[in-house]
Amino acid sequence: MPVLTTSLRAVALCALLLPFGTASATSPADRLQQVLRESREQPTAPLLPRADFQTRTGLRFVRLSPDGLHVSWIWVQPNGSSVWLMDVATGKPRQLLASTQASSLEWMADGKQLLLEQRGRVAVLPMDGGEARWVTSLDAVREQLLLGPDATFPNRFLVRERDPESKHFRLLRVTTDQHQEVLYDDVDAPADLAFDREGKLAFVSTADMQGRHVRRNTVTGWQRFFDCSALTRCAPIAVMADGRLLMRSGRESDLQQLVAIDPSTKRSTTLHKDPEGIADLADVTLDQRTAQPLFAAYDTDRHHTYAVRDDLRPAMQWLDRHFARSNLDVDRASNGVLLVIERSDRLQRDRYFVFDPSKQALTPIAEDQQTSARKLPETAMAYRIPVSWTASDGMRLYGFLSLPPGLDPAKVPLVLRPHGGPKAQTRPGYDMITQFLVNRGYAVFEPNYRTSVGYGRTYLFAAHGDWGHGRNYRDMLEGMDWLLAQGVGDRHRQAIVGHSYGGFATLLGLTYDSARFLAGVGMASPPDLAAAFRQIAANPTSPGAIPVGAELSELGSGVDNVAAMDRLSREAPARAIAQMNRPLVLIAGAKDDLVSVASVTDYAGQLAAAHKPVALLVDPDSGHQLEAPQARLATLYLLEAALARSLGGRVDDPVDAALASYLGKNLRLDTWDRPLGTPRVDLDHTRVPE
Repeated sequence: MPVLTTSLRAVALCALLLPFGTASATSPADRLQQVLRESREQPTAPLLPRADFQTRTGLRFVRLSPDGLHVSWIWVQPNGSSVWLMDVATGKPRQLLASTQASSLEWMADGKQLLLEQRGRVAVLPMDGGEARWVTSLDAVREQLLLGPDATFPNRFLVRERDPESKHFRLLRVTTDQHQEVLYDDVDAPADLAFDREGKLAFVSTADMQGRHVRRNTVTGWQRFFDCSALTRCAPIAVMADGRLLMRSGRESDLQQLVAIDPSTKRSTTLHKDPEGIADLADVTLDQRTAQPLFAAYDTDRHHTYAVRDDLRPAMQWLDRHFARSNLDVDRASNGVLLVIERSDRLQRDRYFVFDPSKQALTPIAEDQQTSARKLPETAMAYRIPVSWTASDGMRLYGFLSLPPGLDPAKVPLVLRPHGGPKAQTRPGYDMITQFLVNRGYAVFEPNYRTSVGYGRTYLFAAHGDWGHGRNYRDMLEGMDWLLAQGVGDRHRQAIVGHSYGGFATLLGLTYDSARFLAGVGMASPPDLAAAFRQIAANPTSPGAIPVGAELSELGSGVDNVAAMDRLSREAPARAIAQMNRPLVLIAGAKDDLVSVASVTDYAGQLAAAHKPVALLVDPDSGHQLEAPQARLATLYLLEAALARSLGGRVDDPVDAALASYLGKNLRLDTWDRPLGTPRVDLDHTRVPE
C-alpha cells in the first residue's frame, strides 16, 4: 500500500505565491515583483499539443463511505466508465461494476450500498460485490429529480417532483423497495433543505421575484421564518443537535458567514467567517450524524479550508503545510479518516487521498488511474498568481495573473480574460483556456471586477448597474494598466478574450479601445447587453432559483429600468460597427438560450459588410457552452491562430484532417486578411518540430 508520510513535492514558488493579505511584503506591488523575479528563473515550458489540454477521462464522484472504511468512484476512460471501490485499510482498489453510464454515485446512509442514477433510472449497488438492482425510473412527466441519499435513514433517497395537475412541488422520501413518504407539498419549489436529527424536514428555502424565503415546518404547516433579498444569501443547511438552524447567511454582515440561528428567538450566532476578512463562505463540510460543522472554505488567493472544530485543526494544519499552494477540499468519516481532494492551479485533474490524522499518513486513491488522465505535465503549467490593485475611485479589487515560466514578463504579450456573468467569479484552480494561452507564450490577466461574487455585498453592488462601457469595464483596464506599470506585459501587444459577459467585454475592447487591443476572441458574446438581459429575464426560471429579473433589478439594471436599458443600448457594440477595426473571432452555439445566436450572426454579418476582419464559428449542437470535444478543440485552434497572428505567440500547427473538416463545416464567416479557416492539414498526424 503506497503511503506518503512526507511532502509530495518541493514548493519552488513559496516565496512567490503570497496571499492577498500577507504581512510578508509591504504592498501588492512588492509582492508582484517577487513573482516576476521567480517567474523569470523558472524553466521554459515546452510547446504542448492543443489536443492534450482537453481531457474527459479520470476519476469522478470520489466519495468516502460514512464509516470511513471504503472509498468509491467512477473511472471514466475513453472507451467507457466503471465503478470502483478501495478498502482504506489495504489501499487496494477493486472493480464493482464493469460498465456504467451513471451520472451520479453516492453512499447510502448505512455505508453498505451505493446509489447511482443512469439515464433517468435509479439503482443501488451493494459494496459486497453483488449486482446492481434497479429501484425506480424517474418520471419525466412529473419532472422528477434525484436529490441524493437520505443522510438520516438507510435504504432511502430523496426525489423532487412537480405534480402535473396541481402544479405543486413535492419532496419524496423513497425507500429502495419503492415506498414513498411525502415530506413537502406546496406551489413553491424547495431549494435548500434542512433536516433535524430525527430525519424530519424542518426548514426549506423557496424563491420568487421578491427574493428568497426560509420557511419552517410547524404543526400548522409551512410558515415563513424570515426573508432575504434576491442577492442576500440565506440557505438553510441542517438542524443541529441543540435545535439551532445551521445556515449560510449574508444577512448579518457584508460577507456571507456560517451561522447558527435559534428558532425560538431568531438570534444568530456566527460560527465561522473568513479569517482574512475578504471572502464569502464558499463551502462547508458537516458531520452527517450531528450536523456539526467540521470545515469551512473560502476563495481568496487560493481555496482555503479551515477546521471549525478545535480538535480538527492539527490535521488541517498538517495538510496545509504538506500541500502548500494547493486548493484543498476535505470530507470526514465517523472513524476520523479524511478524504482529501487536491485541486491545484497546475493540476489538470484533481488528486485524491485518504488521510489518517492519527498516523499523519496519506494514501493515494487509485494512483495509476489518476495519472493516466493527466496529459499535461504539472511542472510545465502556470500558477494563478493572486493580484490586487486600487481602482481610480479608491476601491480595492482582486484578480489573478498567470505567467509563461522562464520568459521575461515585461516582453510577453498581455491577454485580458474577464469572466462571464457579470455576477460570477474567477476562482483559484486549473483552467484549460488560461493554461493553453500561457503555454502559447501569453501573460493572462483575469480580473474579478466589481459585481463579481465571493467578496461580499459591497463588492457585488459597487458598479450600480454600470455594466456597459463604464465602471466594470474600467476596472478591467485599470487592472491592466497597473500590471503594465509593474513590468508585466508588452503594452504594444495586448488582446482580449472572454465568454458570455466576458465576450461582451471583448466586443467593448475592440470597439472603444482598438488602440490598446490588437485582437479579440469572443465566445457567446452578446453584441447588445440590454437585448441579452431581456432575453435572459424572459426565460423560464429553474425551480427554486431566484429569477434573473429580480437579480438584475437589485443590481441596478432591471429590464424595466428604462434609463439603465437605454444606457446599455447606446453603448452596445452592435451600434458602433464603424468603430470596430481590430480582427475578431466570434464563437457561438446554435442552441444558446442565453445569448441569441441570431444576434451574434447578425453582428458578424454587419462587420463583414463593413469590411471588418471577422471570423464566425457556430457549433450546431452546442448551447451557451461548447461541450463537444471537436468544438472545444476548434476553439483552442482559433484562439491560438488569432492571437499568434496579432501578437506573435507560439502555434501548434498543423491541424489534423478531422479538425480541418469541422472548421470547414462550421466556420460560417472568415474575412481576416489571411483566413483562419484554411489551416495547413497534417494528414500524417505528426507535429511540426519546435
